[in-house]
Amino acid sequence: MNHANTKTYRDLLEAELLSVEKRSQQMAGWLLAVTIVVMNLFAQADHDPNMAIFLNFTQLLSVGLVLWFIGTAILIGRGVYHPAFKYLNLVLQVSTVTFYMLTTARLVDANFALSSTAPLFYLLVIGLTSLSINPLLSLLAGGFAAGQFIGAYALWLQQETFMPGLETSEGAWVQILLKGVMFIMMGVAAMFIARSSRHLLEKVVAQVSYEEKLRFIEDDMDQAAEIQEKLIPDNEHDLHYYNLETFYSPAKQVGGDYFDIIELSGDRCLVVIADVSGKGYSAALLMSNIQAMVKTLADQDYPLDRMVQFINQSVYHNSVRGKFVTIVFMELDPHRHSLEYINCGHNPPLMVNNDAEVIELDQADPVLGVLDDYPCQINRIDFVPGNIILAYTDGLSELRDHNGYQLGVGNIIKVLEMSKQLEPAFIKQFLLARIYEHAGEAEMTDDLSFICIQAASHKSENA
Repeated sequence: MNHANTKTYRDLLEAELLSVEKRSQQMAGWLLAVTIVVMNLFAQADHDPNMAIFLNFTQLLSVGLVLWFIGTAILIGRGVYHPAFKYLNLVLQVSTVTFYMLTTARLVDANFALSSTAPLFYLLVIGLTSLSINPLLSLLAGGFAAGQFIGAYALWLQQETFMPGLETSEGAWVQILLKGVMFIMMGVAAMFIARSSRHLLEKVVAQVSYEEKLRFIEDDMDQAAEIQEKLIPDNEHDLHYYNLETFYSPAKQVGGDYFDIIELSGDRCLVVIADVSGKGYSAALLMSNIQAMVKTLADQDYPLDRMVQFINQSVYHNSVRGKFVTIVFMELDPHRHSLEYINCGHNPPLMVNNDAEVIELDQADPVLGVLDDYPCQINRIDFVPGNIILAYTDGLSELRDHNGYQLGVGNIIKVLEMSKQLEPAFIKQFLLARIYEHAGEAEMTDDLSFICIQAASHKSENA
């Protein structure tokens, strides 16, 4: 994960931790406010008239605490919060329990205060801190509760306490210290719970961050696939002298196959089909660069050999090591009934002549992007009305079935022989049927493309 992604993950994690902390502090505020109200109701139920002044003070302090806890809960709900607030709130929460323990000792007796509700409320406060998923806060809660409990006994309640079965102050101190240790251990337990919850939240946030990143990549790939699909020409070229059919199917969302049909001056037509090594984004990026170069050079009517040498130089000097391109350039001239081609390490195109013979155009030069000084030669054949050329990428000939067997060039030739004298539209359907018959449900591992083009006699004669 790079620096930007790490920052995004950390920001998301901190935001989630802060959100959990806010909710826990808000919940604790409401709970303690209700608890204080209930405790005051019980305190008013039955009391000594001599305690009126003390009770009035207790009620006044209780009102202040209730307003504090309710007010903070409301402010948190409205987004007003500071991380340091949780420590102040912890001090008030534990001190509130200690105050009511002292109040209970005054209203009832010290034994009841030390052994009944006070320990339970200390444990409640400590337990609530685990909801904040802050291990330090939980540990502080246990230590703070133990300190205040022992301090209250030592400073105020020691002289008023009588522990049943214990006739010495040392025995009473043992019980007090044991309860203090219990609060600390509860704080340690809450710390481990908070830490486990934090680790779980980190995993959840990491998963969410990963899924968000994956969603972004998928959206990006969808857009790239849409852009590439627009770059690949369809069958809507209105070529006056040729019938044309094409097919393109990338193995991934984007691919390294490329073909194009470019109309040139003098009714000529440039047909290009290429296969960039590799798959995915890198192949698609190199493919788009080659397509841009081909279109630019074709618009300037570059000769085939100069076009090939220019593109080879660009691939050789600008692509990453190990990347190469196989490509076939075919320039069709309907007036001379000729086809000039340069094959740069690509699968040989197949031509069906008027005698129904299938001929491989096997004159080939090296692949592009490997040699700095690129040797190439222009090959010329007759391409008379009725002749058909099928150019394809190795995704077709190397298409595998579920047993791993390739389709092979021989089967492609059989399809052409079987569909002789037919137009490209029918040849395309026969090829697709053979592809489906061979591959079935097997996963396609390479991009697959082909172009089928026929010199149309009736169009030529009418021209």
